[in-house]
Amino acid sequence: MDRRRPFQPRPRGFTLIEAMVTIAVLVILLMVAAPSFRSFTEGQRIKNAASELGSALSYARSEAIARRANVSVTAVSSDFANGWTIVAAAGPTLLRTQGDLGGIAVAATATTVTYGLDGRTGATFDALIKAPAGSSTTDKRCLWIDPMGTPRTRRTTAGSCS
Repeated sequence: MDRRRPFQPRPRGFTLIEAMVTIAVLVILLMVAAPSFRSFTEGQRIKNAASELGSALSYARSEAIARRANVSVTAVSSDFANGWTIVAAAGPTLLRTQGDLGGIAVAATATTVTYGLDGRTGATFDALIKAPAGSSTTDKRCLWIDPMGTPRTRRTTAGSCS
């Protein structure tokens, strides 16, 4: 007498309990990772804002040299966080505009930076770019213009660029 059972395929997939345990573990991991991810994204927004302002200043400098005329970068509503415009004095000609930086605070020493035809500003300028009050990140970027007129940025933990 043969006592073997006929071939029955083994069931595939997860049970409901296995799926619920897996989801619970994933939720716990996401809850642990979310605060650091928020801080990371805010840090990236600060870095991008500093890069945007630095690029605008570099563009204004190169246009001043190329046009052999003054080119100004002016903050919208006296705050670079609200955006800026780049205008060539000859004409005057609007070259570029930048909109609101969206949730970034900018503390600048001036509201207008004017490049002369030699590519220099003749005045000091620096800006501290940071997240607004109440943010979870402490990342800050300092942007300044060196004596040759080239914008520079660096990461900082200080409350000002000085």
